Amino acid sequence: MELTFDDFIKRIDIQDLLMDVGYVFNRKDGIRYPAYVRPDSSGHHVKGDKFIVYPSRQTCFQPPEKKVYNVISFITEHPHLFKDYQAGMDPYRLVNLVCNRLLNNPIDRTVHPIIKSSPQVKDFNIRDYELLHFQKYNFDNIKQFYPYFVNRGINTNTQKAFGQHFLLATLRKENGTYFKNLSFPLRIPGKTDAKSTDLKDIVGFEERGRARLDGSSGYKGKARGSNSSEGLWIASPNNTELKSAEKVLWFESAYDAMAYYQLNAQHDSSLNKAVFVSTGGNPTVMQFRGVINEASKATHHLCFDNDLAGNQFVENFKNELFYVKSKSTESGPQLLDYIKSLSKPDNNLSGDTDLLPENLRRAYGSYEAAEEEWHSMKQCGSIHPDDLKYQADKALAYYDEYKNKLNTAISTFTEKVSFVREIPEAGSKDWNDLLLKESNKADNTQEESKSEYSGIDIDNDGNLSADECDERKKITNFKR
Repeated sequence: MELTFDDFIKRIDIQDLLMDVGYVFNRKDGIRYPAYVRPDSSGHHVKGDKFIVYPSRQTCFQPPEKKVYNVISFITEHPHLFKDYQAGMDPYRLVNLVCNRLLNNPIDRTVHPIIKSSPQVKDFNIRDYELLHFQKYNFDNIKQFYPYFVNRGINTNTQKAFGQHFLLATLRKENGTYFKNLSFPLRIPGKTDAKSTDLKDIVGFEERGRARLDGSSGYKGKARGSNSSEGLWIASPNNTELKSAEKVLWFESAYDAMAYYQLNAQHDSSLNKAVFVSTGGNPTVMQFRGVINEASKATHHLCFDNDLAGNQFVENFKNELFYVKSKSTESGPQLLDYIKSLSKPDNNLSGDTDLLPENLRRAYGSYEAAEEEWHSMKQCGSIHPDDLKYQADKALAYYDEYKNKLNTAISTFTEKVSFVREIPEAGSKDWNDLLLKESNKADNTQEESKSEYSGIDIDNDGNLSADECDERKKITNFKR
């Protein structure tokens, strides 16, 4: 029968508990209220470390405090005193272990972790959704996408440019409810078909809901089961493949990517051939590595938000860029160690040759052996000058071969993938924020223009006076 905490309190003398953790009875304090003190390594009592036991033998206190401990509270509040204790142990499990040991009861030391089961999230399956694709020449179709773009200031021309790279996805539940969102398909770099209309390689959705009635942004997130660690939204107005891209632009959301295009497309025609990628939130290591590997020859434009997080994402990109370069060749890791050992960064020959990759170490070994042979022949003093010259030329040839191989390897390894940090102007947090500011500015300018030409320039001087502005009213009210 399993004992309860009440059983432990009744059956265990608090004095036994104190002695179990090393306290000893102090006869000088009498026996009516037994006192237990802790001795140090020399046998002397540790000053201030004393517990006094009440006559019931079930409780004690530590003067000068009057807090009373029973068996349970003493163990839970002083767990470190017990040999049964392990770091991170539940204090009430410790109570069971200590009390059963003192009562000579069998102890089950098996740890039984309690894990709250969570429902299994199934992988994303596009067949679970009803899909409506954007049709750039179908006005009735375009109207259905209008509520998702109007509050973002993204016009129809921009929607048409990216029309193959977003859709409306509806997920219906068994109870009859449904969820419809603007969905930006996620794909894995290097594992995707070039055709944006091919659905089989979609691993999730970056989702956006309609704006709320108060004008604030609606739902944003990712479809359940999406592969968010590797998948990105990859889009190009001209359907340029990542591996063929000369320019790759990074964003934290697809809305920002489309806003950037709308702001800059008129004066930068290269954007039509560029590839736009959205991480759908914080960029992951695998997202960085996937795109860098696939678009190694492109210039990467880092258009993340203009905040601390966005700046950190730029630093993360640099780190992953260096990692990808170190893994791009078989000898990358060893060559990296050699580069770090250079005593003179501008001299590729100033590193520790013991750290060279195998192929370069062999080239260096051939040069070193030939040079040592030349020095040995020179010290001998009886070698014909022609033989000395032959050996010197041989050593020099090996040296040139080693030097050329080393410089080529380091040059290839350190060849930089070009990247540019771009931030929105006018203190905007992100590119959609900037687009909305520019749109508001244009609307205000248009209103001012309408007000300016509401009158009639009677005297043809190019300026409207107050009387001339009122002339419109006079003409309007003229009756025959």
